[in-house]
Amino acid sequence: MSDIPDRRGLETLSTWVSGVTSHVGIEVPDLDEARRFYCDILGFAEAWGIEFEGPALEQLSGIPGAKEKMIQIIVPGGVRIELQQYSPQGTIGKSAVNNQGLNHLSFGVKDIYAEYDRLTSLGVNCRSEPISLDFGPGHPMTAFSVIYFDDPWGLTLELLGPTRGRENEASNDERPAGA
Repeated sequence: MSDIPDRRGLETLSTWVSGVTSHVGIEVPDLDEARRFYCDILGFAEAWGIEFEGPALEQLSGIPGAKEKMIQIIVPGGVRIELQQYSPQGTIGKSAVNNQGLNHLSFGVKDIYAEYDRLTSLGVNCRSEPISLDFGPGHPMTAFSVIYFDDPWGLTLELLGPTRGRENEASNDERPAGA
């Protein structure tokens, strides 16, 4: 007999926006610069901030003497991101998308071409112009376009939006909120 209960998966809090996700945490070396990038350039809203230290944080993080400054931001559609600045600071460096762990964070947008133009005009280095995806009829990613770019510390961010002229073909399963 198995020790695994019959119920599979998480028993989620249905009052949270997605029913599953509370937030995604991103460690940054400079909280003020992160606020400028994620709020001023990407347009996300700051919900709240806090400074945290002491035995509870040390136990939670496993880092002796840990201190944390954090803000939580709201992405349109309701997902939240915690931008966290720890002291002592860990390693800083860009991670390739084929490395183990979180390899990118994706945001659905209504007009990927307008967002690409806006981001590049603000000095954000996108890895390419929007790339149209076509995996054949009925595939949920067909008729979407995608771009990758980095936050100031190398975390890969993605924008995903309907390909211009193919908006009606884009699957409802991948359509951005409100589209």
